[in-house]
Amino acid sequence: MRRQAGIQHEILAHRTGVGVDYLARVLGGAHFPPRRFILLYARTCGADPQVLLRVWEDEHERLSAGPGQGSAKHPSSGGG
Repeated sequence: MRRQAGIQHEILAHRTGVGVDYLARVLGGAHFPPRRFILLYARTCGADPQVLLRVWEDEHERLSAGPGQGSAKHPSSGGG
């Protein structure tokens, strides 16, 4: 999505209010972002936030189901 929007990592990190390292961890699947980040990310990339939120909610539910359900860190309510 970021590539389709033609936005560099540094610019995307700045526009979403996170650090480049945090953004890389989220995009690489090492960290599960808060809902707020998903909204900012979608809007910054010109995507429909509702589509990404649906994916986020499904993954949030899966990760909340219990240990051993995925490799990403557990959802958080904080920012990056």
